[in-house]
Amino acid sequence: HTPITSYTIEIRHSDDSIFSADSSCDGTDSAIIAALECSIPIASLNSVPFSLDWGSTIYARVFANNVKGASLASDIGSGGTIM
Repeated sequence: HTPITSYTIEIRHSDDSIFSADSSCDGTDSAIIAALECSIPIASLNSVPFSLDWGSTIYARVFANNVKGASLASDIGSGGTIM
């Protein structure tokens, strides 16, 4: 068993075909790893590369990382709407 060292959170772009990692939740902050939560600023979601409009559903997937590499992606979740 190798401990998790960080998480990668990817958000789906507005065109529904591509995911990109969000740098504000890269998971390298030990507080994020301990709390298992992270907040992504709405300004980041409204901007390139995501370009999500107000009222858009946010689709995300998560990877856990350790010294051996990244895990398989989590199921894609729809955790919220930009309001």
